[in-house]
Amino acid sequence: RYGHTITNNLDVNYRTGGLYLTASLWAGRNGHNKSFQENDMRYLVESDRIDGYTKQDTKQTWKGLSPQLQVNYMVDENHSFGAFYKYDYHPDGALTSQFDTDEYENGLFTERSESKIRQDEKFKKHIFNAYYNGKLGQLGIDFNLDGLFDRTEAPGQTIEQSKNVNGAAMTRSIDSNTKSGNNFWASKLVLSYPLWKGNLSVGGEYSYNHRTDAYTYNASEAVPVTATDTEINEKSEALFMDYGHQFGKVFVQAGIRYEHLVNDYYNFGVREDEVCRDYGDWFPTAVISAPIGKVQLSLSYRRDIKRPAYSSLTSSTIYLNRYAYQSGNPYLKPTYTHSLVLNAGYKWMGVNINLSRVKNSETMSTEPFPGADNPLISLVRPINTKEDYNQLSFNPYASPVIGCWHPTWFVYAFFQYYKSPS
Repeated sequence: RYGHTITNNLDVNYRTGGLYLTASLWAGRNGHNKSFQENDMRYLVESDRIDGYTKQDTKQTWKGLSPQLQVNYMVDENHSFGAFYKYDYHPDGALTSQFDTDEYENGLFTERSESKIRQDEKFKKHIFNAYYNGKLGQLGIDFNLDGLFDRTEAPGQTIEQSKNVNGAAMTRSIDSNTKSGNNFWASKLVLSYPLWKGNLSVGGEYSYNHRTDAYTYNASEAVPVTATDTEINEKSEALFMDYGHQFGKVFVQAGIRYEHLVNDYYNFGVREDEVCRDYGDWFPTAVISAPIGKVQLSLSYRRDIKRPAYSSLTSSTIYLNRYAYQSGNPYLKPTYTHSLVLNAGYKWMGVNINLSRVKNSETMSTEPFPGADNPLISLVRPINTKEDYNQLSFNPYASPVIGCWHPTWFVYAFFQYYKSPS
């Protein structure tokens, strides 16, 4: 990967008494993402062996500007509040790709396909935050309210030219457009109070998102894809509590969090029950830390969740060539991780060791296109792994001071026992 980025920034600050204002304007162009990828694929169709060798050269660029304004006001040492607003505007963004494939059947060349792919994107995004932080006696209060509202349009085009072993040529094309939007609100309240010479924190969160995602296309010949017009209404509630206490040189903290999520999925106004979600999960955390001689040690455990990005859940489809399509997957499940982490630090050196157990990891899969008459037509999309697997990372590091220099050296080793889904 290689490329460039050009940015310009303007910042203005003003302070008087307890009032602090800051405004900024960012504008730039990103031409950084360029990549080249080669893939070899083999299909077994009854007694025939089909081999496909692909090369993909991709470039992604965008232009944008982002003004933002932040207001903070400190009433006194116990009370402060403020608000933040940011507008992101990308009027021009493009992903261009050259996707070439050579097909062989039982070792004999049959066809070459060359596809020119272009996926444009432009979006507008409004981001808002308001907060209050204060104390009433010994009770600490931390409240946040967030909003995000965006609209994205992504027209695309693929023009494929193919030539078989006899020299016969054919041109195919498909034009598509995806329009999506989010109306997202979230709030969080945390209350803290000193208890039994430790500190107790309790709180709650609530979020709601209304997302729309419409995909349309026009093809020069029949293709095994369908137009979609999806709507997702998702709300999430969470309650959490943690308590920390210092026992001499030993610090212990434990917490628990419960999340409940409801996701209603509609396509062309019809609810699809098999895609809808309604589940609750518990997420415990614990940490213990203490010095042993001159070495500072800590051991922690936590269970985390990573929900699929909306870009992975989209039902829109990209036509690569007549044998390959790429799409999202609205059936994706969240990824869960149990992590046990050991940290050890001595002066200017240390080590981090992380042992994890991962469930429903998200990975890319190439599979026969559902409902296609030709078994050689494949669909590339994200899926969840069927089996849990273990991960181990080992990260020693050193940050000494050598005169006026502050170098940092580190080694990162990562191991996993992962089986590809069949």
